[in-house]
Amino acid sequence: DNDIAVRVFGLISQVKEPQKKKLLDALNICNSKFRFYKFYIDANNDVNVEYDFLTEANNIGPMALEALVRISSILDEAYPIMMKALYKL
Repeated sequence: DNDIAVRVFGLISQVKEPQKKKLLDALNICNSKFRFYKFYIDANNDVNVEYDFLTEANNIGPMALEALVRISSILDEAYPIMMKALYKL
């Protein structure tokens, strides 16, 4: 078993209680849009992102690099969704 796990902790830190509802709506949009990624608010009120996949490849280095490139690309698209939800006038 080769499991590749990519985690982004504290993408947005210390979400205030009044902002949580709006941000949760945005995270649900991201969870629907990017179905293999998990966007959530943890117990410290930080937004985290998780991505896991199994591979049977003997050399997981290239696949791990691809996972990092993909999550970076996903975050480039997801972050504005979250920011619009937080700061929408």
